Formats: sequence, C-alpha cells, structure tokens
Amino acid sequence: MPEPAAASRLPPAVVHLGALRPTAALALFSALTGAAVILGTVWVLWELRDKEIVRAEREAANLAQILAEQTARAVQSADLMLRQTQERLQADEASGFLMDEKGIHRLLGARISGVPQVRTQSIFDAQGNLWRTSRAYPTPELNVADHEFFTVHRENQNTGLFIDHPARSRIDGAWGLQFSRRLDWRKGGFRGVIAVTVDPVYFEDLYKTLKLERGTSIALYLADGRLIASEPHFEERIGKSFGDSPIFETLAAAPESRQRGGILPMKGPQGTIVGYREVAGFPLVVSVALDGASMLGAWRQNAALVGGGVLGLLVLLGVAATLLARELARDETLTQALAESEARMQGIIHSAMDAIITVDEEQRVVLFNPAAEAMFGRTAAEALGAHLDLFLPQRQREAHRAFVASFRQDQARSRAMGERREIWGLRASGEEFPIDASISRVEAGGKRLYTAVVRDVTRRRESERQLRESHRQLRELSASLQTVREAERTRIARELHDELGQQLTGLKLDLSWLGSRLREDKTGLLDKIAGMKKTLDTTVAGVRRISSELRPLLLDDLGLVPAVEWLRDDFQRRSGIPVHLHVAGREFEIGKDAATAVFRILQESLTNVVRHAQASQVWIALAVSADGLRLSIRDDGRGMDASAAPKDRSFGLIGIRERAIMLGGSARISSGPGEGTVVEVDLPLNSLTSSEKTA
Repeated sequence: MPEPAAASRLPPAVVHLGALRPTAALALFSALTGAAVILGTVWVLWELRDKEIVRAEREAANLAQILAEQTARAVQSADLMLRQTQERLQADEASGFLMDEKGIHRLLGARISGVPQVRTQSIFDAQGNLWRTSRAYPTPELNVADHEFFTVHRENQNTGLFIDHPARSRIDGAWGLQFSRRLDWRKGGFRGVIAVTVDPVYFEDLYKTLKLERGTSIALYLADGRLIASEPHFEERIGKSFGDSPIFETLAAAPESRQRGGILPMKGPQGTIVGYREVAGFPLVVSVALDGASMLGAWRQNAALVGGGVLGLLVLLGVAATLLARELARDETLTQALAESEARMQGIIHSAMDAIITVDEEQRVVLFNPAAEAMFGRTAAEALGAHLDLFLPQRQREAHRAFVASFRQDQARSRAMGERREIWGLRASGEEFPIDASISRVEAGGKRLYTAVVRDVTRRRESERQLRESHRQLRELSASLQTVREAERTRIARELHDELGQQLTGLKLDLSWLGSRLREDKTGLLDKIAGMKKTLDTTVAGVRRISSELRPLLLDDLGLVPAVEWLRDDFQRRSGIPVHLHVAGREFEIGKDAATAVFRILQESLTNVVRHAQASQVWIALAVSADGLRLSIRDDGRGMDASAAPKDRSFGLIGIRERAIMLGGSARISSGPGEGTVVEVDLPLNSLTSSEKTA
C-alpha cells in the first residue's frame, strides 16, 4: 500500500498525531485516510484507464503488424507461384517445347494445390482471352480485356506484381482478388497475363482464428482504400472505397521511405482505437479497431464502486486485483499469440523445400533453415554468425556486395537475383552449384534484415542441357536424313534422265528407222509404228517430269534462280494460278545445301497453296545480299488460324522451319482466317557459302 510511504514524506506536524485529541486525531486520520483513499483511488483509476488505453493501442499496433506480416507471407506465396509459372512458360518457349492444354491445366492445378489462399490460376493471351486455367478443362471462353489488371500489364512493360480491386467472378459470382504478372515473349512483345484469384474468405478465416474480444474488428484494404476482407464480415462493404477515412489520410501525409503504420487514438469516451500497418512490399493495409465502450467497460464498473465505503473499498481492492490478473492474462494471451505466430513462421521456414537464409546489415547469418543445411553441407551452428561470403564462390563475392548495396538504395522490398547473370553457391566441400534466389528486406528493431530464398537448380540445368543436346542430335539426324534423301533423289533423277531417257530416245530412233524402210503399202504397220512413237514421246516426257520432280537438274546445273523460275513456270502451268516472281542479287553465289533447302521450302509452300489456300494469286520474292538470303511466299487465299494446334502427321510447316534452322536461319509463318498466308525465310551469309557452290 502507498499510504506508509506517503506518510513518511509528510511534515512532522502531520505525522505526530498523538499530540491531538483522539476524536480530532481520529477525524483527521479518517479525513486524511479518506482523502488519501479517494485521491489514491482516483489516481489509480485514472492510471488504469490510461494504461488500458495504452495496452489497447499496443495490442492494436502489434496485432496489425502481425497480420501485416502474415498477409505479406500469403501474398509472397501467391507471387512466388506466379513467378514460378512465368519462368516455366518462358523456359518452355526457349526450349521450343510447349505443353498441350491439358498439361498446362494440370500444371496450374498442381501449383495452387498447396496454396490455400489461391482459388484459381489462369493465363490470358495478348487479347485478354482466357488461354489456360486451373479451374476447368477444356478452357471456358472468357475475356478480361476490360479489367484493370489486364490493361495495366498491357500498357506497362515493367509492372511487376499487380493487385486488382476485388470483384465478383463472372463464373460463380464469388468475390476474388486478382494477383497478376505480365508475360512477355523472349524476343520482346506482350504475350499476355498470368493471374491468380485470391479468396478474401481466406483472410477472414485467418482473423476468426484469433478469437478477438467483443467489439474488435479487423479489415484488409487496398492501398487506395477499397475493402477486401473484414471480420466481422460485411458483405455490402466489400469492394467499396474508404479512401477518405483517417487511416488513409494519415498514410497519404506520412513519408514513403519506409514501411508505414501507427495508431489512431481514441476520440471521446465512446471512440475507437485503430491500429494500422501497410503490408511490406505490397499495396495492402491492415487495420485493427478496438471499441472504446467495450474496452473501458470494466474500468467504468470498477469506478462506480468507489462510493461504497469500506465495503466498497474492499470490493474495489478485489476488483483491482481482478483487473490486474486480467491485465496479466491479456498480456500473456498476446504473448502466447505472438509465440504461436512465431512458431508457425518457424514451422514454415523449417519445412520449406528451398533454403532460407537471413543476414543482418553486416551480412552475418542470423537464420539458417534445415533446407539450407542440406544444400550447403553446413549445420546451423556453423552458419549462424558466419559471413555470407562463406556460401559464395570467390569470383562472385564482389558482385554480390555490389548487388546488396544497390538493393539497399532501392525502394522495392524484394527482388529476384540472377536475372542478368548466372549465380552460384558454394558447399562446405568446395563444390560449386548453380542457384536461383530472391531477396527481400524487412526492418526489425530499427535494423534491416535481408532474407534470401535459394533453390538448387543443378538438376534443372542438367535437364535443360540434356534437352538441348537431344534437340541438337535430332536436328543433326534430320539434316543427315535430308542430305541422304536429296542425294538419292539426285541419283535417281540422273539415272532416269540419262539412262532411261537415252534408251527411250534410242528406241524411238530405231522405230523411225524401221518405219522408213517399210513399203508405203504397209499402212497398218506404219500406223502401229506411229502409235508406238507417240507412246514413247509420252513416256520420255513422263520420265523427264518425274526426274524434275525428284530433283530438277537445273538446280545442280544452272543454280537456284533458274530452278526457281522453272518451278514458277511449272506451278503456273499445272495449277493455273498466276505467280509473280521478283529476284534480287543474282551475282551472289549460293551453296548446294542452301540452294536445296530454299528450293524445297518454296516447293512445299506452293504445294500448300494448291492443297489448302484456294488462292487466286501468289507472290514470290527472293533476295540475296551480303547479309544473307530472304525468301518470301505470299498468297491471297483463305488463310488459317496460326494459333490452332497442328493436325496429326502434318509435317509440311514443320519441315519448312527445320530446314531453315538446320542452316542457322529462321522461318516465320503468319496467317489469319481470310487474310492469306505469308512464309518468310531468312538464312545467314555463312550458310549460303558453307557447301559446294552451284550457282
């Protein structure tokens, strides 16, 4: 009790009560005791009220920070899944191997199976059409070209992760939040958008698990004030903007150089205390509101017991003890909640398949999970306190320091490492291995911590190398088969032309000699001989036609341009379709392999025109220069859907591309329904002169 200490500080005249009469002393003691009890009670109650408010403010701020961190981890998980799918699509494009629709559907479904906050993962093409989705197979028809997330990615190349406003699904009407990233082609250009639909109910279920006090509400907003989720749930408020509320007015006036958050103090006896915190690295804000009436209800009840006299004093002391116990219980509950949150976070870190390493400003390791132990061959005891250089090869340490220094100045909270250069890790055994890593930055206790998520990509690199080697071997085999095929065609064509043609010509001469020696009255024999001569003429023409189709002798004897002109004339004669030919650069020599490839590509393209195009005209342009060769074949036919899957055993277009690739060039085929078809082939200069010259 404070009374003895207070009494010891009173003047001597007041302390020595024995000098007074008992009644006066008793009255004075009673008055002083009453005044002391009243003043002490008022002081204690007022201090308790301030303490309750301070505790509530601290609880709201801590809870807002915890929820912001949990929300950041949930968003990071969804973003990591987006980036993994984005990398997979880019890798498939680089390798030339694209999964079919069902394969991509299964891939998307497998990616979201372990991320409970994600309901759907979808890929949209450059026109906003739904291309692939984990929701349904076959892919339903849906266009999102009018959605903000699609417009933002289409018009901005470096948007990164974009979080759209909550909206109802056009399929099932449920609320969803679109997290999206832009997809680009490897050679540049907008390819489309990959997005995941995050379920706001996930955050509301998370808030329910906290078992909040009565009158406490939690809300999750976008940075512009639109409500995403809340507990208690208010359906009519979802998606509405609260940008004019004091939270966002305060955030707008605060500096943007660090993570922002704080407390809105209670105004008036019936106000609320609001703790808010921005989610690190993402345009999201979490708020926790404590109702003043509920928060101070117990305090008001205790204050009403002061006038009850001695009994009231005893009751007040009992209630004060109860309040103290409740205060400790609340602090213990909050501490336990923090400990459980920390345990959940540690569980996630320890169960992660990727290595997670956290370092301080001096690049000293402060966190090293089991996956990192297995990856680098060092125990956590060996790693903690060690410099990060211990896990990097000597040649990359300086570059890593420069990267960290740049990242310190960057406003971004996370960044992928190794986007412009290959990065390697160093095991305890001295073995180097390739890695993929992303780094994020947080502030704790006024200090910055850097966390890297590291993945060993040795197997992936080896698989990519084996796949490239397999493709190289297949192309070499295809080139060898093409060479053997052309050699065989040349041999057969020459044998048909030289041997069989000469023999048929000799037979015709013999028939002519025989006819000249028959008497004129042998009309029947002369007619028979004339018929045999016509048959021989037809046979000779057929042999020459078959020989030309197998391998035009013009290609070997006179070169590519005469062979192309012969093919143009033969195509016009047989199909009746006019062909406009433009040739430039005749003075350049073209090797045998390149000439054969160009001739066969042109032959296959004209065959496709006859079979499929229903064209009325064809334009051919052949240009040879010091930079290389370009062949263009264009028709005005009905065209085709270039994005449609190729038909079974339809190898014509594949053969065109492969012939160009085997010579180090490229082939582009563009078409559209009703727009005709254009085949463009480019061959580099070295491929034109790398074989025997024929022109």
